[in-house]
Amino acid sequence: MLALVELGWISKHGGHGHPLRPEYLITEEGALLAKAATSLQSALDRSEWSDLLLRKWSLPVLAALLGGAERFNAVRNVLTADGVKPTPRALALALADLESAGLVRRDVAPGKPPSTRYGSTIPAGLRKALEGVLVALT
Repeated sequence: MLALVELGWISKHGGHGHPLRPEYLITEEGALLAKAATSLQSALDRSEWSDLLLRKWSLPVLAALLGGAERFNAVRNVLTADGVKPTPRALALALADLESAGLVRRDVAPGKPPSTRYGSTIPAGLRKALEGVLVALT
């Protein structure tokens, strides 16, 4: 709860409440994020990939790819939050799962060493919903 207060998405209710059960109110900024998150959840519910996309790193990886990251380490660096990064194995598995589902393309350019680039291939409706959440977060 404190993180949500620090981010400005909720505020502590100043009324009379039990001290061990404080009440919180959603802020305007939080309401915008909630609306975008609801839209994303609806898009996920309508998609065939909802189980995959609700895994820990799937949506963050797609968000990183939508943000322009193409290389493995670039995606990993975008996902750094408070010093927490996905392990290389976790990121590789997330990318492989998303590629198997057809939501990510993987292009390997020949050379020494070979160069791998990733890109998002998510459908327009899901892309719009995910971008709405990203805009609300910024």
